[in-house]
Amino acid sequence: MGLSTNLFTKKYFTAYQYASRYTAEKILEVFNLHGLFLRAASTHQRLEIIDKLKCTEAFIPSLDFALNFLVQELYIVQDVKNADYYSRTEKTLESWIDINVETNIKHSLKMIDFVADHWAYILSGKKSPIHLLFGSQGEQIWRDYFQHPSDLYYVHNQWLALYLNPIIEDGQSILELGAGYGSGTSCILNNLNNKKIHYTASDVSPMIVRHLGKEFSHIETSVVNFDKNLFAQLNGKKYDYIVSINGLHCSFEIQDALARIKKCLNPGGKVILSECIRDLNHSYLHQEFIFNLLPGYKIFKNGKYLINGFQTKLKWENALKETDYKNVEVILNEGDLPLGAIIVGEHHE
Repeated sequence: MGLSTNLFTKKYFTAYQYASRYTAEKILEVFNLHGLFLRAASTHQRLEIIDKLKCTEAFIPSLDFALNFLVQELYIVQDVKNADYYSRTEKTLESWIDINVETNIKHSLKMIDFVADHWAYILSGKKSPIHLLFGSQGEQIWRDYFQHPSDLYYVHNQWLALYLNPIIEDGQSILELGAGYGSGTSCILNNLNNKKIHYTASDVSPMIVRHLGKEFSHIETSVVNFDKNLFAQLNGKKYDYIVSINGLHCSFEIQDALARIKKCLNPGGKVILSECIRDLNHSYLHQEFIFNLLPGYKIFKNGKYLINGFQTKLKWENALKETDYKNVEVILNEGDLPLGAIIVGEHHE
């Protein structure tokens, strides 16, 4: 059942579908530039596609995502007899620009454009996605993508803030994991209605934590890696709420990260996550075109790289229950298409 927030509106879904189509056509443009899928019924083998883009082993999962995403969006089709072959469909790239939608999600589209322009260079190992997205060229584009209130990503920040507002009490403590540049931090703090709480924003990057300290001088900041011993990193400190927005899916093993978090919660404390959700009928999300280039989105397991991205509702429920959280909830967004969730687990000793 969805939770009414007035965030996941018809306008939002229209914009999301627009961005998905926009992403698919940007990917197809890159393939076209490399002589792939130039016309309807043109067929290419997966190994040929890997070779044409000179894709390194570490980025094969990103290339496979792109192919699967184009299949989902009906621009190419996978051969039913030999899954290694893909063919272009009759779907054409038409003039479908909607200036009203584009104005509202201009920062999302700018990010998609920026990544598409450099995608082939990243796949071939000629450019580092970290240097690109967090360097002089990409840093402001990255910040705008997360922070602008009318853009697509912002709903995940706002939803967590709205969920926390009625349950947080004066004197309680919050630890935010994976705060990044603080778009979620800002949302949460702005929705506290003058409640006096103890807030700590953390991230794995010392550079980003320095930025957080300058941006939010009235709260604590800390360098924290949720893939390592949290209790030791926090010097044994415990919190009433530990929150994260689209961060925990990047952990090496979600169950292990949740177990570490539980050790840092007060009795009755809660972990509350706002996460994009992968639906079984809509498995590939356009924003993964961006995120799956980053190191935390992939893991190296059994001799190969694998996507370690957004999870299903069932995966989150099982992960929380397997780590012995109580009163587990995975609350999906309203609307017919699950794209996000508030994920809650309570710690009882």
